[in-house]
Amino acid sequence: MGWQAESQLEAVCAVRDIREARVYSRSAERRETFAARMSAALGIAVRAVEEPRAVVEGAEIVTTATSSREPCCWASGWSGGAPQCRGLQTRS
Repeated sequence: MGWQAESQLEAVCAVRDIREARVYSRSAERRETFAARMSAALGIAVRAVEEPRAVVEGAEIVTTATSSREPCCWASGWSGGAPQCRGLQTRS
């Protein structure tokens, strides 16, 4: 997980009262490292999860940072209210 994911999480935490964040990356090592680093930096619980659905279930805010040409998450995973999506990066 790179600079864009870090910047987006910092930005959301700057404007909203975030107490917990869940993060996913295909690389278990990268998501665990990112979660530990951002938890320490932001003073909130940042949990690395093993699948994208675990990030979006019950979330009020969802932000993505990916260069993948394939979907990283699906609307069917969101429950309760309309999520706010920010920072979608795609390749054309």
